[in-house]
Order: sequence, then C-alpha cells, then structure tokens
Amino acid sequence: MQCGSPFEGINAETPIADGSMIERVPAGPCGGDLTRRDDTDESKLVIYYHGGGFFFGSSRSHRVIATHLARTSAATVLAADYRLAPENPAPAAHDDAFAVYKWALAQGYDPAAIALTGDSAGGNLALSVAVRAKKEGLPQPDTRVLMSPALDLASEGDSHHSVTDAPLLTPQLM
Repeated sequence: MQCGSPFEGINAETPIADGSMIERVPAGPCGGDLTRRDDTDESKLVIYYHGGGFFFGSSRSHRVIATHLARTSAATVLAADYRLAPENPAPAAHDDAFAVYKWALAQGYDPAAIALTGDSAGGNLALSVAVRAKKEGLPQPDTRVLMSPALDLASEGDSHHSVTDAPLLTPQLM
C-alpha cells in the first residue's frame, strides 16, 4: 500500500520546531507521525491531514507544519498519512482519514479534546471526517480548523474565476 510520495525529499531539509519528538504510530491503514514536546498536554490531540491535492505529500513532507502545530497548541499532534491518487482512487484517502479518527477514539482520546485540521486536500479530509462521524453516530471532535480547504473540486465557486494571482494553484492546474 503506497501512502507517501517523492515530494517528501523536497521538504526533508526544512527545519522542524526545536524540541519536537516524533514517533511513528500505526494510526489508520497508513500510520502517522505523532509529535510531542516537553510541554505537551498528552490528553489533547490534534489530528493533522496534510495537503497535496490528494496525490502527493505525507506526514514527513509536512513535518514543519505538524511540529509547529505541536509547539503552538501544546497538544500531541498526529500527522496522518493516507493513500494517494491516482494509484488509490477516491474514496481511499477519505476512508483512511476516518480510520485515523476512529484509531484516536480507540486509543482513549476524549472527543472533546480532539481537533481535526488540515490544509488544502487535508482540510477537505478534516471536514469529511467530522461529517462522516456524525452520519455514523460517533462523537464529534471538539474543534475543526480548515486551512485553505479544497472543497470546490468542480471549480464552480467565484474564487476559482476571480483570483488570478494564486501562486500555487493556477486555474490551469485546477
């Protein structure tokens, strides 16, 4: 099962937050990197889903974000990996993201102490996990933080047509 991408190498040399301790854990089908610090409140968990358009990125390529989330939140941060397209078409990433949330609940984390977050495609996954948890009768996570979530995959929203200077996501790339 392929869960990472070559994109990792691009960010491998970017420094992570000082004092971060990273441990690989078997969260969901692909696992993830759990970041703690000396001041971490072990009862709080931030689940971070990385961006990358559903086809690149990993917990390793997004360590800078994950470790700084741990630093600023004083919570344990789980940077979750998920299967990537096109080798693993939808809904593989969504199924994996949901499995990570269920893993956190099985580990004994109180839903009131769990935050779901993600950037771009990861923001999409964070929102979909909360919606699916509600549909399946699971407790809702306390917090959701969506950073530039990829929610309009049909490119129908006004911003897809009015923003012409987006440095990363051009209309042609979308």
